Amino acid sequence: MDFIKRKNFDIDLFIIIIGFLLVEFIFILAIYLQIRCYRILQ
Repeated sequence: MDFIKRKNFDIDLFIIIIGFLLVEFIFILAIYLQIRCYRILQ
């Protein structure tokens, strides 16, 4: 039972890390696109 709980915890942690990286990636991409668009408009 303890082993199963631990495994679930590891999976949850993995999902949280993946989600965090995804958000970071989208955020950086949005800033990059804004800078590109700003330069094109200039």
